[in-house]
Amino acid sequence: MLERLYMKKKIYWIALPLFVAFFASCLDKDYAEIKLWPYAHFVSLTFAANDSMPGLEDAEFTAELDPYTGDSLIVNLDSLPYLTEVDSVYASFSFYSSSGSYLVQELPDTGDKDTVVLVGSDTIDFTLPTMVYNRSSDGTTQASYRIKVNIHQVDPDLYVWKSHYGAVTSSPEINQKGIAFGGRYLFYTGSDTETTVYASTDRGATWSAGAAVSLPADNNASLKLRYMIEHAGKLYVTDNAGKLYRSADGETWETAYDGADGQLYNLLFPLDGALWGIMRTGTGDYRIGASADGTAWEDKAPLPQDWQNASLMFPIDDYSALVFKSRIGKPKMMVVGGLNRDGVRSRIVWLSENGYAWEPVRDGALQALQGAALAQYDDKLLLFGGMTSTGNIVPLLESANEGLSWSVPDTASNVLPESYPARAYQSLIMDEADKRFYLIGGRNNERAFSDVWSVKLNRMYWE
Repeated sequence: MLERLYMKKKIYWIALPLFVAFFASCLDKDYAEIKLWPYAHFVSLTFAANDSMPGLEDAEFTAELDPYTGDSLIVNLDSLPYLTEVDSVYASFSFYSSSGSYLVQELPDTGDKDTVVLVGSDTIDFTLPTMVYNRSSDGTTQASYRIKVNIHQVDPDLYVWKSHYGAVTSSPEINQKGIAFGGRYLFYTGSDTETTVYASTDRGATWSAGAAVSLPADNNASLKLRYMIEHAGKLYVTDNAGKLYRSADGETWETAYDGADGQLYNLLFPLDGALWGIMRTGTGDYRIGASADGTAWEDKAPLPQDWQNASLMFPIDDYSALVFKSRIGKPKMMVVGGLNRDGVRSRIVWLSENGYAWEPVRDGALQALQGAALAQYDDKLLLFGGMTSTGNIVPLLESANEGLSWSVPDTASNVLPESYPARAYQSLIMDEADKRFYLIGGRNNERAFSDVWSVKLNRMYWE
């Protein structure tokens, strides 16, 4: 039964489970006198489980000093999940000893304080400003605490997009690459006659003026900038004549491989202390090779080819390659989309555990595409902006099973912003320190881009 006592200053009184401590002192052999303790301080606050609010019972409260007021505060330092409702909570308090405890809550709008004596259990609205008071079991001391229930105010599963720079260059070329190297972000854009590099030391917030890169005298073909790779502290890139160049600073390049033993057609990825790529022999065969420093190449295996099925021919151009960590913690290689030697666009995901033995995966949800960007993030694989044969841009896709199947993410949490024009061939830089990845440039059927964006999952801030 609920009894209400109305006063000018209204106070909530509530029956609370209490931990009362006693001790006995032997006065003589015949009897002991039980003395009440003079300690009123807080021991614990727990919330009862609620099926409609998962995790409510996991809230852990401790007594802290309010850094702003210096007052005592009961607070959960680890916030409750986003959208948790605490307006009707079964709560249990305990104190070191108690002869009476009560809550004081300020009512909304008026600021008045209501006096309610609760008999038995009832729920508490912790959205209201709340104080708890407790008097020790001997009645000599009283403790008071403000109660603060922290709840995450942002959706932890929301991907937040941020624009960092509108255009690194006003006239970007289709042939381009953004990459992190030597503590800087570098953005390359190249024509048939010249390659220019721009640099940023603040994660793409500002950029230097473009400077022409210095190439060896034997370079007579444009660079394949899209496939540029960092390996063992140097950058590597091929050209359309099958040569390979390397640089220690990203600006001055030297010839690492001159193509005398066969063209180095395209680079794939760095793996196990070696640089991996696609070789083209003098007879027109394509093979997978590896090199420690780009100078001498070891023939690893023929490129997977099924002459009876064009869709099962390994791509040699416009593919997307990624080395990611598998669920058992070992590196795994992936190549998605691209064009095979006959110019056929692929919808295959190729997977490998060693770099030269590959398995094709055909997923009906994945269109034939080229020029996508791949990332491993939050235990998922993300695919950005592949282009189809008609020039359409494939929507943002994700895979939770290491590339075996793909789907469009929940648009309530992960969707491209309207101000981000759809494009393919964008460069993706994963910033492990900031737990964020950056997308630079790209192109669609209408134009090339050189803008800089970043993406971060909200809960990555809280880890």
